[in-house]
Amino acid sequence: MLPRGDDWRDIRANLNTWFLNTVLPNTAMEDIYQWQDRAKSNSVHVFSEIIIVDRWTAHQVPGSEAQVWNKMTADIMASPAPFDWWSPLRHSLMQRIGIEGNARSRPVITYIDRQATGRKLVQEDHDAFVTALAKFGEDHDVEINSVQMEHLSKAEQFDIGTRTDVSAALLRCAVLDTTTGQIMVGVHGNGLSHQMWMKAGGTVLEFYDTGGFMRDYQLLAEAMHHTHYVIWNDTIHDKWRENKKTLMTKNFNNVHLHTPFVIELLDSLVKQIRDKQRLYL
Repeated sequence: MLPRGDDWRDIRANLNTWFLNTVLPNTAMEDIYQWQDRAKSNSVHVFSEIIIVDRWTAHQVPGSEAQVWNKMTADIMASPAPFDWWSPLRHSLMQRIGIEGNARSRPVITYIDRQATGRKLVQEDHDAFVTALAKFGEDHDVEINSVQMEHLSKAEQFDIGTRTDVSAALLRCAVLDTTTGQIMVGVHGNGLSHQMWMKAGGTVLEFYDTGGFMRDYQLLAEAMHHTHYVIWNDTIHDKWRENKKTLMTKNFNNVHLHTPFVIELLDSLVKQIRDKQRLYL
């Protein structure tokens, strides 16, 4: 229920309504118009349970993670939750769009290509990375997907996200040490929200201009139980928890990427996946 507005539908992408209708078809959303109708009805409305969410108020709690990062949900990460808490919604989505059992017997790397958007890799770095990534896939028997989400249908977008579902051997591995054969990489941006549909225990590499950081998709990765890396060109930035602040740079939207460094990191991650796969076979 949104008593003060009607803009929850994200008209440009239209994913909010699609998601609700697909995954939670029995969920009702009310906005300002329904709220006004209730107010004018002169009736008493009784709700069995109410959760009040106020983003502005959440940001005002002194010393909270929500205040530090200006992210309403930042403190939720301290709450206990089952490792696979998101699985019912994930499987509901897969069933509704006909991709249940979309398993792979080898690691899958999905590159979210943002070259048609405002924030992207410097073109020559993008070209070098795509070429090297394709060769890496061929040499190491890894499935590579390079996709521009904005050019895909909603079903195709979610298919890519769940495409990293893993085989039975890796499923056993996921239960025991929370590592799966799923890796998603890309420049900071909305496309990384599709990590929601990877199986818990995946890996996300988020590319930034050196010196930049926003705690958006790291929070999502933490909630989804994925390992998250902040990549600054040829470096892993792991001091953001100490800095505790959003970092903007002059060239935030033009991201440099040192391909050999990232390919070496991917090689290490794939080896870890394969080692664990052999361990639990």
